[in-house]
Amino acid sequence: MLQHWEKLLHYACLAPSGHNTQPWKFRVEEDRITIFPDTERQLRVADPTQRELYISLGCALENLCIAAAEHGYEPIEYLHIGREPHIEVFLPHRALPAHNPLFDQIGQRRTTRSRYDGRAIPTADLELLRAEAGREDVSLRLITNSDLVEELALLTESATERLFSNKAYVEELSNWLRFNKGAAAAAGDGIYSAVAGKPPVPQWLGRMLVGGVLDAGSESRKAAAELRSASAVAVFVAARSDIKAWVNVGRSFERMALAASALGIALAPESSLCTDERAQRRLHKLLQPGEGEQVALVVRLGYAEPRAQSYRRPLEEVVEHFVPTIA
Repeated sequence: MLQHWEKLLHYACLAPSGHNTQPWKFRVEEDRITIFPDTERQLRVADPTQRELYISLGCALENLCIAAAEHGYEPIEYLHIGREPHIEVFLPHRALPAHNPLFDQIGQRRTTRSRYDGRAIPTADLELLRAEAGREDVSLRLITNSDLVEELALLTESATERLFSNKAYVEELSNWLRFNKGAAAAAGDGIYSAVAGKPPVPQWLGRMLVGGVLDAGSESRKAAAELRSASAVAVFVAARSDIKAWVNVGRSFERMALAASALGIALAPESSLCTDERAQRRLHKLLQPGEGEQVALVVRLGYAEPRAQSYRRPLEEVVEHFVPTIA
């Protein structure tokens, strides 16, 4: 039986996910852990194709595999695509644990949603991030050209304004916002306001402000300013628009995020560019990926003051079946 499954799942669950929905379930068996999508946590307005959901599962898978190697297992992964897609991770023992420096960052990594300070990232560090992100089905473009960053900022502004003018999108987002530490800790999920450096307010007041006061124009200008503050923009291009490619984008992104954490580089996905259909088309035209390829994820990188980490749900809420722990 797996002796360290609780530890492995703890690290898997520290992975990032869209709106911190944590859209995963796990089954623990004698020699494997299986990851299932939790479609009840899908963002049906923001992520109707489940692209973000499977990118999130890829992040969890990468954390699980890194942690498994650290604890003396040799993970072998199989992606099953059908009516019920899932990922099986077989975990045979090997003689010695294999330490990966990225493991040390799993508990340190965070999403920093505030504005960055604009300092340039050294070229050597960007190349290190590129190397860590290398993965089948994924190509990474690191954009530092100020003119191209400005074009992306303008796209972000228009995309964000359209999204925040959509009542269904705002309502879905509002359901995942946690406006104070108590609400964030009690839910164990969602976007904690402190991650963006915002002061705490009662949950009812925050929901009221989002629903009644939030202005699409001001939100779009803020999003554009945040992207302009980035030192670089990472664009993850998937070889295809399918589950396998999206899972690999998640694995690639998580490795880059862990490497960035080790270097003191802040990051945050800019989801509006891949959520808004008009922005997707313009982004495709601007970046011109290859035939059949898809811009699957856009992430801004830079330097900022550390922010709070998001909360996670307890294991009993995400594990379908427990194996008794061996003493």
